Amino acid sequence: MRIKNIIEEYRVPFERKYSHVLLPGQLKALYSMIKCRTPECGEMLLECPECGRRELHPHSCGNRSCPQCQNHESTKWITRQKSKLLPVKYFLVTFTVPFELRWSAYCNQRIFFEALFTASSEAMKELAANPRHLNGDVGMTAVLHTNNRRLDIHPHIHFIVPAGAINRKKKQWKKKNGKFLLPRQPLAKLFKGKLLATLKGEDFLMLILQHVLPKGFRRIRDYGFLHGNAKKTLKLIQLILYTEVPFETEPEKPVFKCPCCGHKMLIIACAMSRNIDLKGRASPSEKAA
Repeated sequence: MRIKNIIEEYRVPFERKYSHVLLPGQLKALYSMIKCRTPECGEMLLECPECGRRELHPHSCGNRSCPQCQNHESTKWITRQKSKLLPVKYFLVTFTVPFELRWSAYCNQRIFFEALFTASSEAMKELAANPRHLNGDVGMTAVLHTNNRRLDIHPHIHFIVPAGAINRKKKQWKKKNGKFLLPRQPLAKLFKGKLLATLKGEDFLMLILQHVLPKGFRRIRDYGFLHGNAKKTLKLIQLILYTEVPFETEPEKPVFKCPCCGHKMLIIACAMSRNIDLKGRASPSEKAA
């Protein structure tokens, strides 16, 4: 079954369920795939020079997400890549993002994916240029994937890297042996720092603030026999399973310690409004501060 047939069969329930989260580019791809290789995309007239037979053939949509019309472009890309192959071993290096940022990445694709490419490639080049590692320039092909095998949102980049680096000054190739191209921990640390630095401050704040829930909305909830109103049921289950329940104690509240002597300090006044000034009651050193 072609993708076009699936779209035609499920388009109505799909739009009803997901129209509120679809991005403009996704809608454009959807409509392009529907029209692909139909008269709506235009037609071309073909003629056989041998027998004179003529036929009308519809144009493809040309959308890069359409699986029906990218075969030629894919073939050209593979040909170009073959011309770049080196007679060396290759490494696969993958950069991904934490689960908490994946939905934000989906909602801000151009900004986030650009930052992901920049941060990962710069981290690779910087660490490879270090004299303790390859001491040269690496070449790499980066492929952005936006999903995992289950087609969930999971943006990550695969780098295909020749096992070595070129020292331009000495015009020497340094071969990389071993199982790993670069040390994992330093590379991960460098990537994380660059990813945050690459994003503009306002864009990074937006990525974070999109996770703020409505006031009073609880992120974690208990259900069934773990609900707060089902304590008797929970105790019954604990008895059945011979569960040793630890004695519940109230955790101590954090205390303020005196910076001079280290003793516990007491709260003697609180100002719940900016109109109340407690500075006059502070110690001389605090007043000066």
